[in-house]
Amino acid sequence: MFQIVKDCTDDKSLSKHAQKEQQVLTAASKCRAARALKIADKICNIRDIAGNPPKGWTVERKERYLDWAEKVVNELKGTSPNLEANFFAELSKSMDKLNKEKDKKANAV
Repeated sequence: MFQIVKDCTDDKSLSKHAQKEQQVLTAASKCRAARALKIADKICNIRDIAGNPPKGWTVERKERYLDWAEKVVNELKGTSPNLEANFFAELSKSMDKLNKEKDKKANAV
């Protein structure tokens, strides 16, 4: 159990940017339970980003998050086909929602 927590904890001595890069680079080396938890966490996060994003997040920032989450999950392929399918389905929905948001913003100008 301790290994899951250890594997899911970011190195707080690194900058936020470096922490994100580290997640992509080390994702595949984590224990199986931590890898599955990472995918499940990314599913929840992308749902929130599209449906109830943090205050002040621009469409571009939301897109950057979705792109980064996809990179992390791509490194975790083979962990859980069901979770992976769920992630990519939610990613598609979230991207569609952001594209509609961009279109609406562009048409308002």
